[in-house]
Amino acid sequence: MSNNLENFQNHLNETSPIPLEQECIQKVNDLSTDLGLHENEIHGQLIRDVALPQEMVHRAIERACDFFGIPIVPTIKASFVGEGNFDIRTLTDDVFLFNRKQLMNMGIKGEDSLTLVYAHECAHRILQLFPKCDPWIEELACDFFAAVLAGIEGIDATQFKEALCHDEGTDIHPAGFLRGEFIEFARSFAENIKNNGIACTFALCLDAFNKHVAEHIQDIMKARSETTIVEGTYNYDGLNLFVNDQEWNLKQSRINQEKAESLRNEARQEIAKGNASHAKDLNKSAEQYESKAKDYRDSASQCTK
Repeated sequence: MSNNLENFQNHLNETSPIPLEQECIQKVNDLSTDLGLHENEIHGQLIRDVALPQEMVHRAIERACDFFGIPIVPTIKASFVGEGNFDIRTLTDDVFLFNRKQLMNMGIKGEDSLTLVYAHECAHRILQLFPKCDPWIEELACDFFAAVLAGIEGIDATQFKEALCHDEGTDIHPAGFLRGEFIEFARSFAENIKNNGIACTFALCLDAFNKHVAEHIQDIMKARSETTIVEGTYNYDGLNLFVNDQEWNLKQSRINQEKAESLRNEARQEIAKGNASHAKDLNKSAEQYESKAKDYRDSASQCTK
């Protein structure tokens, strides 16, 4: 995906990944015990060498980062596969999280499939630069972009899709059937633009993703309504889509700001009447609308059209 993140790369400096933490076994002074531990250590190393060796992990991560044109960042051993970030305004302080056992349990067995897994995580890194959205939409977007890589580079996405499409929905992750559908659509979309000589840009992919979400919004909302949400974990206020339209985002910002100002005025009137409790509730609601207004302004600043 060449030249697809020009707006986000002005201050990026590439860094190199650090070695993954090596598993080791503590030796004891009993010879028979030492020999047993040594055999276990050798067996564990053989498994690591055959299934997702460290060199393969680094190559897959490099391929994923190169596709998006973003810097390679350190990879650390963790209890799960993912990515972490500290300052959401930059991509240079991110880290990749790696867990071999989870990947093997998912059925990820080769470099191509591993590349798609970390392409998904690369998409998370990029989307941190956008206003926070509903987790389901972000996860579907990351699946979409990973499958775009598969379509452009001719990678078989079967393992990647199978690892995700049978899951039940959670408060954070979409129902598996939705993930599988978005992966198939993205792969087909990417193959189509490639075959027609159309450049694969971030803006083009984002537009295609948004349109596909709009076409399937009823399915998404139905699946969402059937998912048990952990109370207090998130405040879901509908599904916030990535809309790559500056004018639309600025309009939404104005609407929310006007609503916030109206609530502030009502709060002042309630205070004058001595209704401090009601005024407090109104001001709290106003803060939520002001936050939305800011999110839309931030989104407008990221739009490419």
